[in-house]
Amino acid sequence: MRSLPIAAAMLLAAGSACSAQVTLTFIGDGIAATDISDDGSVVVGNVTFDGSYETFRWTAGTGVVRLGRATVPVIGTGAGTPDCSNDGSRVSATIINAAGTTATWGLWIDGQGWQDLIPPTAPNGIVLDNSLGSVWGISGDGSTVVGFYWKTAPGSAGAAAWSQANGLVPLGNPTGKSARVNHTNLDGSISVGWGERFDGAWQPTVWRDGIRTVLTDTLVSCMAEAVSGDGTTIVGYSQTGPLLNISRVAARWVWNGSSYTEELLGTLPNTPQGFNALVWANGVSDDGQVIVGNNYFQNNGPFSNATGFIWRGNGMEDLVDVLNAGGVTLPENFMIDGIYAVSGDGEYIVGSGKDALDPFFRRSFIIHIPRGSACPPDLTTGAVAGQPGYGEPNGVLSNDDFFYYLAQFAAGNLAVADLTTGAVAGQPGYGVPNGVLTNDDFFYYLAIFAAGC
Repeated sequence: MRSLPIAAAMLLAAGSACSAQVTLTFIGDGIAATDISDDGSVVVGNVTFDGSYETFRWTAGTGVVRLGRATVPVIGTGAGTPDCSNDGSRVSATIINAAGTTATWGLWIDGQGWQDLIPPTAPNGIVLDNSLGSVWGISGDGSTVVGFYWKTAPGSAGAAAWSQANGLVPLGNPTGKSARVNHTNLDGSISVGWGERFDGAWQPTVWRDGIRTVLTDTLVSCMAEAVSGDGTTIVGYSQTGPLLNISRVAARWVWNGSSYTEELLGTLPNTPQGFNALVWANGVSDDGQVIVGNNYFQNNGPFSNATGFIWRGNGMEDLVDVLNAGGVTLPENFMIDGIYAVSGDGEYIVGSGKDALDPFFRRSFIIHIPRGSACPPDLTTGAVAGQPGYGEPNGVLSNDDFFYYLAQFAAGNLAVADLTTGAVAGQPGYGVPNGVLTNDDFFYYLAIFAAGC
C-alpha cells in the first residue's frame, strides 16, 4: 500500500505561466494542405490556385515543392488525398501513370521520386474512366498505401491496401457493394473508411487484421476518416437524431478489447441539427486524446459557413476560439474550412481556409497547440472533478495542478501519476515510468512542480 509523503500537506507557491505558446504559421497561398509529419516539419497537399491539384511537399527550408504527375491536366479529373509517413519521407497520392495515360496509385520517396503501385492490379481490377483507382492514405511507417481500385461490377470500388511485399491486396467489400479505405495505422494492420449499405448509404467501417466490420449501422452516409497509430481509436462521423431529420456529427470509436465502442463527440454551439449540418473528425493523436476536424454550420459546398474544431477530452472547441485564447488572431475575413490532420503527439494541426469574400482565395497553415508535455507539471485547469477543464492543461502552473496530481496519485492512476523509476536526478530511470507507484513518483512531481515552466 502506498503511503502519502508528509510533504503532501505542504501548500505550494501559486502559479506561474508556462512558456509554450500557441502559434499559427501560414505555409503558402493557393494550396490545400491535407497531412503533416509527426514533428510538424513536413506538410503535403494539393496545389489549387492553377486548378492542377498537383501534389506538393512543404518544409520550412524548401517551401512548397511540386512533386509532379498530376492527373487533372492530363485526364481532366483528380481523386484521393496526398498523405505522408510519420517522418515525412514518403508521400502517397493518386498520380498519372508513367505512360501519361491513366490515373494510378503512387508512392513518392525522398531522393527517389514517384513509383507506380498499380499495375499489377487485383485479378478483378479494371480501368474505369481512365483510372485504375485512387489513393487516400499511407501508414505511419510508410510501408502501406490504402484506397480503392476499380473492379468489375457489382460494387465497382474495391477497398484495398498495397505493400512492397504483397502488392495490391483487396480488403473486402459488403456483398455486391463498393468500399474505400481512407486511412491506416502505424504498420498498416488496421484500416478505416466506408462500405456501402444495401441502399447505397456509406457506413463507417474498419478492416482489422483482415476482418471487415461495420462500426455503426448508419442510415445516412457516414464514414471513418482516421485511426490512431496503435489502432485503438478511430474517428470520423456518425448519425444522431430522429429518422426524418438525422444529423451527422463527429464521432470516435474506441477499442474495448473485443470490439469498438462508439462515442458521439457532437457539434459546436449554434450548429443547426438536421442533414444540412455536417461535422466530422479528420485526425486523431496517437494516444486518442486529441481529435481535430471540421464543423459546418451550413453545408453548402464551397459557400459553406464553417470552422475547425479540436476535442481534448472535455467537449469540442472552436479552433478560432483556441487561437484567440492563445493570443493569435486570424487575418480579417479569413475562414477556416478544412482541418485534415494532427501529428501523433497531438500538437501540430494542419489545414486550410479561404477568404470569406470573392475571390475566396485559399491558403494553408500549421497550428501548434502545445500539450501538457511542454510543461510537464501542468496537468489541469481546475481541481474539482467533473468540472470543465479538470485534467486539461491550461498553460498555467498553480496549486490546482499539485492537488490534481495528489488526487491521481492517491487513486493509483498510473497513466498520470507514474512518472519515474527513481527519485535521484541523473541516475538511470529518473523520469522514466516503471509501472509502479511509489513515493519516488510523488517527489519527482514535487521537483518538477517546484522548477516551474
